[in-house]
Amino acid sequence: MLFDKIIEGKAHNTKYKNGYIITDDICEMHIFNKDKDVIVLFNKIDLNFFLNYFWCAFDVGRIGSKQIHIYTNINRIHYKLGRLLLNVNNSNLKVEHKDRNSLNFCRNNIYIVNKNSKKNKIPSKTEYFGISKVKQNTGKDTGYIVYYYDENNKKTYKYFGIKKYKTLDKAKEKAIEFRSNVN
Repeated sequence: MLFDKIIEGKAHNTKYKNGYIITDDICEMHIFNKDKDVIVLFNKIDLNFFLNYFWCAFDVGRIGSKQIHIYTNINRIHYKLGRLLLNVNNSNLKVEHKDRNSLNFCRNNIYIVNKNSKKNKIPSKTEYFGISKVKQNTGKDTGYIVYYYDENNKKTYKYFGIKKYKTLDKAKEKAIEFRSNVN
């Protein structure tokens, strides 16, 4: 890998080090782990902060929807990059990314939110979850199910099955039609 202007961060007990590419405003930190090179973006004004630590990356989530988290160890305690960068000590707060890119730590892209903000939200009558395909354990498709909120703001569902609508395509049409008419 070629770098135009690169410096190395703190060394760790392993053979891997963090590499940094410095530009005018946005910098890149390359985290070299066993089989991958993770690139983290940040503002140049935070360069000294990044150089003070050795950063690692780990995957969280299921295959296909994995999210990469960046962390460091301080006195054998893991600290996530976003929380350390914004000095978040409260466990009820978390750091979110405006562009949903968990590797973009530019100051104009990260912000602090309350962890419980989504749980405390009361859904409106117009909100609904969507349409899901229903499968048997054998893998055979049996229809579609629509999740939505009823007039009492309770989560409920309606099932559109092959037995009633004769084909899977007709069941899907009826489910889409029902979903678009949920008020």
